[in-house]
Amino acid sequence: MKSENIQKLRKKLFVSGRIQGRLLSRVALYWLGYHVVLSGSMFLFRYAEHRGRMIAGVAPRTLGELYGEFVHQNIGLWVVAIAAVPIVLWDLLTFSHRIVGPLTRFKKALETLTSGQRVSEIRLRDGDLLTDLSDSFNRYLASLHSFQHIDIKTSVENRIAPAVSSLPAESESQLPAVIVGRDSPGENTP
Repeated sequence: MKSENIQKLRKKLFVSGRIQGRLLSRVALYWLGYHVVLSGSMFLFRYAEHRGRMIAGVAPRTLGELYGEFVHQNIGLWVVAIAAVPIVLWDLLTFSHRIVGPLTRFKKALETLTSGQRVSEIRLRDGDLLTDLSDSFNRYLASLHSFQHIDIKTSVENRIAPAVSSLPAESESQLPAVIVGRDSPGENTP
């Protein structure tokens, strides 16, 4: 059931408002700030040019006339810039999904581990980023599972050893070697 939820989650493109939302809003603000500064700078340059021509004898024009002409000459640039915003934001969303999707899977796996349940190896989709983290996480899981196996075996041996030592010697030979603590059934005890 958990893997079904992860698969559902991975089909959603916007999986983390905290990360993806901040990225998208930040890029949108950068885009807006860039175009405000660019347009303002371009207009100031145009105004400085007009002031230079006024010194050379050209008739003065009002600021409103200059700005209206500036907008008329650059409207195409603004239309293209506005049309590019959804494309850029969509690309950023799909790219960020290649990071946030795996992070969401790692988060769910850690929550599962914290609750004491076993977690299977995490496989990322083709194109997902954070493959190095996935490899390290999977190596950690493998070592955790081997430690859990050792702990369980040691715990069983510690519980059974006192009972086995109290058995008569002839019945000990009928027990599996692992319980008695020998590597092979024919091995002599010290």
